[in-house]
Amino acid sequence: MLDVFSKSGFPVHTTSEPGTVTVEFPTEITPDAMRLYQEREEAAAAAAVTAILSPSSIAVIGANRQRGTIGGEIFRNLLMAEFNGPVYPVNPSAPVIQSVPAYPTIGAIPGPVDLAVIAVPADRVLDVAAQCADKGVKALIVISAGFAEEGPEGQLRQAE
Repeated sequence: MLDVFSKSGFPVHTTSEPGTVTVEFPTEITPDAMRLYQEREEAAAAAAVTAILSPSSIAVIGANRQRGTIGGEIFRNLLMAEFNGPVYPVNPSAPVIQSVPAYPTIGAIPGPVDLAVIAVPADRVLDVAAQCADKGVKALIVISAGFAEEGPEGQLRQAE
């Protein structure tokens, strides 16, 4: 833990005597701590944007066998765009989506997933997002109706 404070820009000073270790560091944010904090924020923002704009793998949750559906069109467009990485269709009701083997859940995909496009009804979005977090997905794009545009209940769902 002391290493965390030290690497965060706080000067940590320790002394010890038999049976006692004393640790001192300032609790005021130092200019060095602020600089390191801002650098971490910038790195995190860059990583998030990279996962959305340059993913190495994509899962389409709510991919559909039929064209004309949101999930079906998103999946087809990714295939037609010749994305240079795996595109995984996720649908618990279909073993194959547009000639590609499908997975029942994001967790069933064997490898890492950088970006998940979530195209499911609003009442399922939070559960699917939690599954993506468990899988270690780096970024999410949610395409769903039933949030703030639906009134107070939808606004609460969106805030979650």
